[in-house]
Amino acid sequence: MLRRFVPALAVVAAFVRPAHAVDPVASFPYLVTGNGFGFQVFDASANAIKQYLEHPYRYLHADPTNPDAEGIIRRNLVYDTYFGVRAGSTGGWLEGMTPNQTGYVDQTNMIRSEVPVGGVDTETFFVAPFGYAGNGMVMLLKVTNTGTSAVPVTAFSIHNFHMGTATNPDSPGADGESISYDGTNATETGPGGGAMVYAPIGGADVSSCGTTQYATVAGGGTLTAQASCSGTDQVNAFQKNLGTLAPGATAWWGVAVLFDGGGDSAGAASAWSTFLAARTPDQLYADVLSEWDSYRTAPPAGLSATETATWRQAEAVLRMAQILEPYVETPRAKNYGMILASLPPGEWHTGWVRDGTYATVALAETGHTQQAKAALNFFLDADAGRYGSYLSNVPYQISVVRYFGDGQEESDYSGQPTRNIEIDGWGLYLWAARQYLDASGDVGWLAETTKKGSTVYDEIKNGIAEQLSTNLESSGIPIADASI
Repeated sequence: MLRRFVPALAVVAAFVRPAHAVDPVASFPYLVTGNGFGFQVFDASANAIKQYLEHPYRYLHADPTNPDAEGIIRRNLVYDTYFGVRAGSTGGWLEGMTPNQTGYVDQTNMIRSEVPVGGVDTETFFVAPFGYAGNGMVMLLKVTNTGTSAVPVTAFSIHNFHMGTATNPDSPGADGESISYDGTNATETGPGGGAMVYAPIGGADVSSCGTTQYATVAGGGTLTAQASCSGTDQVNAFQKNLGTLAPGATAWWGVAVLFDGGGDSAGAASAWSTFLAARTPDQLYADVLSEWDSYRTAPPAGLSATETATWRQAEAVLRMAQILEPYVETPRAKNYGMILASLPPGEWHTGWVRDGTYATVALAETGHTQQAKAALNFFLDADAGRYGSYLSNVPYQISVVRYFGDGQEESDYSGQPTRNIEIDGWGLYLWAARQYLDASGDVGWLAETTKKGSTVYDEIKNGIAEQLSTNLESSGIPIADASI
């Protein structure tokens, strides 16, 4: 039985020539940023970040009370977060305002939203920067005076995260929250675990927490300093005077929003400070885009501008889909290099073998061989072999369907009468490995040692190829299974 009929990343082509050209209409209001440690989702209809995932994958690990269920779901930590701007006496929160434009900057993972406020133009950027080895998102604000007179500008940011009891991980509670400000950064904790750090880039004039900050700014007021607060549905907000902007002048400001699952807010703040290295918001903006330029490979010759843009955005999506969390034996975190079947939102941001191998080949053939190698190594270092009774009772290395976020095999049982057993991924892995070798010439990889202590070649031969040959029909084709 094929349970996942529609692939997570699908392209549907209609081979019908329209009688009249029709302008494309956006049917999906979400833009995603991620850096291998987490994902944040921007909702254009709200003009705000509406998802901030504690881990980039859907399921953290198996449910200890029901190993055949879909597993423990990662939390969405945010209700919403965004900027506000007051130009002269006009303005307020940008949330709810309709952007003139939204999209990715230069086909990267940097999201941009443009909203005019009074006589100024605001550009908001949200990005999870590669190079910061943690779950973090940068909010950047660029304000340009498009009028003919000088105007004083004040910027605000609000961070409404839900750190409470996570009965529903997709919408955790806001109970028992505590926020404190140390003069530089604000930290928020709660019974859900972990810690959020809100770190102004360029400093803040006022840090205020409690339950009235939204209404104060929305009503035209200014924030009052409040360094600590606790209770239900607490939020933190910052205020920053950007000065009086002359016509045509521009000012920048920003906030880094960081999450540490172990609650080490000091460690997260220190790691962020090291990464930022005293850069200003506009310098950080330029450096994030420069890092993307250094990552890119050349597209095929002869592409049109539209085709090149599509190529480059696909290149960015593939990069965002690969997990970069460090490999840890205990407690199990064997996911480094895993590629997800899709980006959030939705339910398919899970490490499927089939999607992962196709993505691995795409990385190899586009010149991103280091990332392809990491994906191949993930499969060899992760844990599989749980369902040998369905497969001639032989040990095997590649999952029969997909993986939990901790790198343990999952059969996609989903409460159905039988487990989902698919072995097409075994052959797809062999294909992906060969494509990597052809693209990279890295034959020495076969002699490298896996986390299990065997060589890559031996693991491929004894853990994949031999098992595939054992599960063939007399005609020589693989046995019937639930795969495509």
